[in-house]
Amino acid sequence: MIKLLSILFVFSSLVSFAQPGSYPVLAGTNYTWTQPVQDHDINVADAVSEWWMHPIATYEALPYKRTLFGAIGSDGAIYACEYTHLSKQTKKFQVGKAIVDDHCAPAFYAASGRRSVIAWANHNKDHLIHYRVGELSGDITAWETETIIDLGNVASYAQIHRLNAESDTTQDTFIVFNRLNNHQWTAMTFSVNQATGAFTVTRPPRIILSGNNKQTYITTADAFNATGNQVIRIAMGFNPEATSHSVYYLELDAVTGALTSPVTSTLSANIYTQTSTPVSDNSLSALIPDNSGDAESRRLYYVRSGPAEPAIAYLDYSKSTPMKGTYKTISKASATFKALAIGTPKGGAVAAYKRAMNMSDFEVRTKCSFSVTPTTSTTLASRVVGGEGWWFELLANRTVKFTCRTGSSTMKTVTTKAAIPGSFSAMIGYGFKYRDDVAGLARAYFQYCLDGTNWIDLGNGSGSSMGSTGTIIPITSDAPFVVLGGVESTTAIIQTAQLLDFNQVVVTSVDFTTLASGLTRFTTPSGDSWTVTSGASITTASGNSWLINTFGIAGQGFSSGLPSYIGGMNFPTPCYDDIVYLTRRNSTNTNSTLERYTRPDINSTYTQSILIPTSALYLARPYSPIGANVIPVLYVELTSYGPSYTTYSGAIGAYTEP
Repeated sequence: MIKLLSILFVFSSLVSFAQPGSYPVLAGTNYTWTQPVQDHDINVADAVSEWWMHPIATYEALPYKRTLFGAIGSDGAIYACEYTHLSKQTKKFQVGKAIVDDHCAPAFYAASGRRSVIAWANHNKDHLIHYRVGELSGDITAWETETIIDLGNVASYAQIHRLNAESDTTQDTFIVFNRLNNHQWTAMTFSVNQATGAFTVTRPPRIILSGNNKQTYITTADAFNATGNQVIRIAMGFNPEATSHSVYYLELDAVTGALTSPVTSTLSANIYTQTSTPVSDNSLSALIPDNSGDAESRRLYYVRSGPAEPAIAYLDYSKSTPMKGTYKTISKASATFKALAIGTPKGGAVAAYKRAMNMSDFEVRTKCSFSVTPTTSTTLASRVVGGEGWWFELLANRTVKFTCRTGSSTMKTVTTKAAIPGSFSAMIGYGFKYRDDVAGLARAYFQYCLDGTNWIDLGNGSGSSMGSTGTIIPITSDAPFVVLGGVESTTAIIQTAQLLDFNQVVVTSVDFTTLASGLTRFTTPSGDSWTVTSGASITTASGNSWLINTFGIAGQGFSSGLPSYIGGMNFPTPCYDDIVYLTRRNSTNTNSTLERYTRPDINSTYTQSILIPTSALYLARPYSPIGANVIPVLYVELTSYGPSYTTYSGAIGAYTEP
């Protein structure tokens, strides 16, 4: 018997629903690989997994040491699979049936001594999410009858997390995220009675995120906080063929329902009370901004679990040469460093005037953070004397402002519409460019830097007009270059500042991280004299930033009809150390490798380990089981794929530690 729970819900925000089957199937060539000798450790035949499910696999110590994982067969069979560590045997059991589409692969939650939950959907073909609850024995062949939730529109995927604060010895409560109508994501909570196996919806499905008609994906992971409320990390991105390739990062307080973001400090939503939901990508600042239009693209892989700092794995590539795409991660980094700390208003640092500072075209770049969110404007840099000169300000809503003034009445000001991504507490680069003659107009351009290296144009990069050329010429003779000097008390920590000319040649700069604590006067290696003003001091400080790491070329994809289907990256769960798993394919499509990268801290380089050096079969979609033991990572071992995601053949393989 199948239990059908039709959860009817209506939202005014539900617009432009896609019809079932609207997901594109692209033409192409079927890829086939053969390998006469099996050279890997375990193999579950006719079983593959996919992205966008969670969990996929879990290690359990009881009732015996085993790794459990979900998979889909080439005929749409939904499997619960098991690898027994002592006997080194594998088995699979069919728990359900989906359409033939590897996007229907299941999420499989398991925990020792508790009932398992497996969930799947018919990818964009109907409105239904299918669930089965396991028996207390943990036997993967023993399941309660199927429960079906009707989401009311085309549905896909399942990502399941146990809500620790709402669970107890008698029942487990879960939150599940599902995609609705291709561009929105819902959240629902349900409980599983441990004695009876009863499945009860405790909060009906509600739309929490919207990609505004762009095909949207999320990946979720538990932060595994040692103290405080349970937090679920969320990375959101889009189909590589969508019009945007931005990636967003959010955090859900699983106890209160508060949805916030360290990148978008203004976000204040709640998915339980439905306050300010659904959250639209248009209201968020991108952690990884769009990568330059239609010629480039990006594939989101996974967000990292805690207790390590948040990180996101992804692939950047050119649409003309996807096989040359680069694996990357962006990770939040906490560090201790020397910096200029501002203790009172007007505190800052001043570079003595020199003639080279008088330029009609120039740039300024600063890198700073704020321990308290400013409530007024903060002057990041300036050159002013006698009321004349220019000011570069950061406002309380994280927009930026540039002002030029010549004489008592001639003043021009531009303020950006777009806000700088990130939060005040993060160490972020804030910059601008002034050009006096761009097709007869003076223009100001604004930039930011999240990773310490790459400066990104704010908005569309076209800049803001400040009037006709020569109307305002921001040259102020004898004015020094001032860093900060106009901030609220005890808020600012600055690492570096630069004044550059039209060709981005440094005119004067300072790096406070290299200076001794307590200095009030110093000369930089370029010979410039600097003074720390009253209310500021060079001291040891701490802060956060987001750093980008690259891991080389990903290689050939596994479907010519779906060129963005390329390899994969993943992190351990829980993640205590800086570890990245990835698969890589060579350009001739003849060999795959499975690789692990580790490093002890953010200041060290990664050490590469080749776990599987040779595979004629295509290795893809690596996934580290929750609580992994002797099997640190699973992967899909494809024998064929394409021309679409409805034609596939492969096995689940695993690397086992020696």
